[in-house]
Amino acid sequence: MEKFKHCEKDVKIKPYSKEGLNMREKIDPKEVDRRELIEWIAARIANLKLQIEKLEAEAEQLTNMTRKGRKDVGKMERFAAVERHIEHERWHVGRLELINRLLENCTVDTEKV
Repeated sequence: MEKFKHCEKDVKIKPYSKEGLNMREKIDPKEVDRRELIEWIAARIANLKLQIEKLEAEAEQLTNMTRKGRKDVGKMERFAAVERHIEHERWHVGRLELINRLLENCTVDTEKV
């Protein structure tokens, strides 16, 4: 009987009354977790993109240094290492963006991530 009272009360609440508007603001805990995870992933993506920009600037400096003078083996090795690191970071950004899209579309559960 008690369950029926709660159910009947929920059904009879008008959507634009104060009670009805307050009920809309209640969010599912899973939705809160999903939003927090999306924000965290977005912050990691921004951080990785910043690192990529720094590495690209370093790669450009190394390219300019090797063009001016003779070929320095150490600088060329560093340039190759930086390029590998950039590709590695881009791969991670791609994976994080994919996970982010899956979370936004509710295709994957937060526990799996």
